[in-house]
Amino acid sequence: MEIQCEMTLEKETKGAVRYEEKGEPEKQIFRTLYIRKTAFPKGVTPPKEIQVTVESLSTAKAESV
Repeated sequence: MEIQCEMTLEKETKGAVRYEEKGEPEKQIFRTLYIRKTAFPKGVTPPKEIQVTVESLSTAKAESV
């Protein structure tokens, strides 16, 4: 199983960047996502848009639930 959504850079804080999910609020999966700035290589500007994918590690368990 896989879930995907597109997100846009909303705000930058001292130690993180905040992304907001695109689309209608009632259909959003994550709504907001914070990523620490240390997750990006030094000197790299965080992207304005990202795609987030959540993938099940165990397909058999996900299907049997």
